[in-house]
Amino acid sequence: MKKIGLTTLTLLTLAVTATDLRAQTSDGGGGWQSIGQSMFDAARQSGENAVRQNLQNTTSGVDNRINDYRNGLIQREQSATNSWQQEKDGVNNRINSYRDGVSNREQAATDAWKQKKDQLKATRDSANSLLGQW
Repeated sequence: MKKIGLTTLTLLTLAVTATDLRAQTSDGGGGWQSIGQSMFDAARQSGENAVRQNLQNTTSGVDNRINDYRNGLIQREQSATNSWQQEKDGVNNRINSYRDGVSNREQAATDAWKQKKDQLKATRDSANSLLGQW
């Protein structure tokens, strides 16, 4: 990165110097001060550009890390929510299964009791009928 920056600075300085020399020779004025100023301005501008680019790279890297962190949080939150929902559904299914089992056993006991009750009534009625005929 430093080599690229120095190469860019050198090329910019040479280009500005060449342009400035052409302007000085066509002007006819003694302008070594202008050449120095041009070189200084080019170096300053190159430095500002390098700092600006470095700052932009740093801030975009930080922005990328922040976005990655946020996305990771969102994914972990979604995963936790899904896991919680699955556990809740599992518990509800077990509760409903237990209730269905209780209801089925209650219905079976009620049906058995009604059958026994009907048998007992039939036995009583037949006994009464037999005793009534004596």
